[in-house]
Amino acid sequence: MGLSFYIPTYTIGGIDSYTKLMLHMDGADDGTTFTDDSAETHSITRVNALTKTGTKKFGTASGYFDGNNDYLSLPDSTDWDFGTDDFTIDFWFYRSSKHSIADVILGSYYGFGTVGEYELYANIYDDYKISMSFHYDSWPSHSVTQSDTYSLNVWHHAAIVRNGTNISLYIDGISKDSITVPSDLTVNNPYDSQRIGATMSFPGTYDYVGYLDEFRISKGKARWTTNFTPESGPYTT
Repeated sequence: MGLSFYIPTYTIGGIDSYTKLMLHMDGADDGTTFTDDSAETHSITRVNALTKTGTKKFGTASGYFDGNNDYLSLPDSTDWDFGTDDFTIDFWFYRSSKHSIADVILGSYYGFGTVGEYELYANIYDDYKISMSFHYDSWPSHSVTQSDTYSLNVWHHAAIVRNGTNISLYIDGISKDSITVPSDLTVNNPYDSQRIGATMSFPGTYDYVGYLDEFRISKGKARWTTNFTPESGPYTT
């Protein structure tokens, strides 16, 4: 009698009750549809951004932003108000050219000192150093920032993680910077909406140039607290 074996099927996971936004950025080439695959199913408003099939990390496409008033607008929601809880913002990004000015990847308004506001910047300086900064409260005194030399035209994973009184920045799973914050520090979005690829202030000045994929916002969960290996596939339920 022959033997039979059960081979289990494993899924990556990562879309759960903590997931408040999940953008796989999938679609057709030059596509105009961006879908939130979290349980919240937020309505995403596209302004000029496109899905591109030629350069992607996972799935069928990635989101492309050309730096000329291209962005995604997220609706006003308490999901973007983290309060004093843990949170994680993570995504894959791909830059094909260097820049001398910071690009906003996620942000609402940059008001220099508005309590609770936060924005996420990325940059490539002339020396090909990548800089990733997460600012909150009164810029620039409260931020986590990383700057390393690296090659263009490569996908990199970035994660901003709050774990209690610690906010850390990870690039490709490696902790690059960490800061201790008060336990009662409140990190919220005090304005009407969030944008991916631009900020509501200084329109056209700090627009992101490049590709984004697997953009996830998790509220109430520190996804990583030590160095890790980024997932090898798209997040699933």
